[in-house]
Amino acid sequence: MSALLPELGITGVGLWAPGFSDPARVLAGDADAAIRSPKAELLPARLRRRCSLLTRITAEVVKRAAAPAGVDLGAATVILASVYGEILTTGQLLQALAEEPASPLSPTRFHNSVHNTAIGYLSIATKNHGGSTAISAGPATLAMALLEAATTVAAGEGPAVVAIAEEPLPPVLAESGGDFDALAVALIVEVWRGQGIHARLSRKEPSACDALPSLPAKLAANPCARAFAAAAAIGGGRGRQFALEPTPVSGRAWVLEILDEGAAKAR
Repeated sequence: MSALLPELGITGVGLWAPGFSDPARVLAGDADAAIRSPKAELLPARLRRRCSLLTRITAEVVKRAAAPAGVDLGAATVILASVYGEILTTGQLLQALAEEPASPLSPTRFHNSVHNTAIGYLSIATKNHGGSTAISAGPATLAMALLEAATTVAAGEGPAVVAIAEEPLPPVLAESGGDFDALAVALIVEVWRGQGIHARLSRKEPSACDALPSLPAKLAANPCARAFAAAAAIGGGRGRQFALEPTPVSGRAWVLEILDEGAAKAR
């Protein structure tokens, strides 16, 4: 299948996590204590006040990636990937049901609990009329998001805005699922036309892949940590091949190959 995919241009990279908002700081392991909450300025204040953390960090990285790339967010295809999605809001709803089963659920929380909530708010804020997809694929979430982007631009529906975001688990789930910090990344993916980072998606044995940058413990525990580390490496110009998923039983994984580092713009 990989032979049918086009060569790609990654024209924008954005990332955010507590302490980090650019690839250079991630690669240097230099956290900024002042970075604690996403500004999410892509969303109007009225929308922003009712949004979850997941939606706000998604908006933050989409703006960071799209602005320097010059992408029209009103026309781009948006791909949102997350392992757990709006898990904090879902946890609040389940807690309310457990404690007061006879009481009605909050309508705002209910409509904010679906997996594609962030896409909905982004489409309102940017007046987007393009296509959108929400993906959850466990440890292969990053790989499947980029595969979706590659097939999207191959079909002439690009550019694709790929956003991968994960918020912490509610305390009751964190006991077994892990205690980790929120993070988000966004990549602008287009068919290669000489702009940005020249890349190719392929399926191969990942033994020759570069090691991804190490992350602080509470980011490394995030199920989308691979996406964050890969975005930092891509945006910071470190490495040539990155495994996008743990090695499957077959021994072959989806790999992103950097063919030419070009002049990608990362923020």
